[in-house]
Amino acid sequence: MRSDLRAVFTETAPMIDPATRQRLVSWTDELSVRSPTLDLHHQILVGCLNRMILLEPVWRDSLPAVYRELLMIVSYCKIHFFIEEEAMRKAGVAAATVEEHGAIHRRILGKMDQSVKAFNTDPAAFPFAETLKFLHMWLVRHILDEDRRHYAEAMASRREVEADIARFRYAQIARKLRQRETGSDGASAGEALSGRWVAVIESNMERRNALIRTLKDQGMQVAQTNRVLDAPALIEAHAPELVFLDWSAEYAGRFARELYRTRSTLVIATLFGDPFEIVEECDTLGVANILGYPCSAQDLVTVTRETLDALVPLRALLLERLGAPA
Repeated sequence: MRSDLRAVFTETAPMIDPATRQRLVSWTDELSVRSPTLDLHHQILVGCLNRMILLEPVWRDSLPAVYRELLMIVSYCKIHFFIEEEAMRKAGVAAATVEEHGAIHRRILGKMDQSVKAFNTDPAAFPFAETLKFLHMWLVRHILDEDRRHYAEAMASRREVEADIARFRYAQIARKLRQRETGSDGASAGEALSGRWVAVIESNMERRNALIRTLKDQGMQVAQTNRVLDAPALIEAHAPELVFLDWSAEYAGRFARELYRTRSTLVIATLFGDPFEIVEECDTLGVANILGYPCSAQDLVTVTRETLDALVPLRALLLERLGAPA
């Protein structure tokens, strides 16, 4: 049975269990592979691992979130492994070592594909604890052992390689990998917007009207309200794929967390200012993307498309679109 979204307005307990929060993995210099780009990739994967850790006490009531994280980990790992292996080649790492490293990557992806298949077969019987243990062991051990041993020194001595791999674009790589796997043209889920439902929850009337106008210009079906309190009725009536959520609104964080856990609806947090001001909170709560105002109509369309692809973690999307924060 689906949870009642209205329940978040009366909850008083912390959104994240404090004891579970203490188990989160912290990034340290010990995990660095001496490449800023690949270190960022690993930090993003640590974020995925931490969201799985936070889901553990409630995973059976959070199946949409578990499935989304599994798919996102597989997708982002494919992108990361592709870039990492390219970096090794460019840095002059021996071909045999690159092949050995690629074989490790293929085993990791094989295990994660098995996890996705297990979830699809019977979500209620999914081996969550076993999968989380594997993710934790793989991520930390692989970075500390294979990554540092196979290419850290080479990357440190070939700084021009860093500039090369920093130019890679996630969407382009994801499309290339999909084309290689399926033989299709790799078209993304976010390309066709016409006819799809989106909800706009925005307290500022001018911004709300601008959002609605641009989304309707793309042929999208739009439900809208100025209060989070009225949002559950919109979600149940229209089942939107995407929600633009005013992050300054009362209950915004709790509502975003509940949508992430219990629905397949993706949340784009909106705020007037710098998206990096709220990235830590949004990343923890499972927000899919952040849109900062002021923005152009093209910015809005870009964010909508990339979010509907739903294959790249929040922090990666922001870093690619906006660059590292000053």
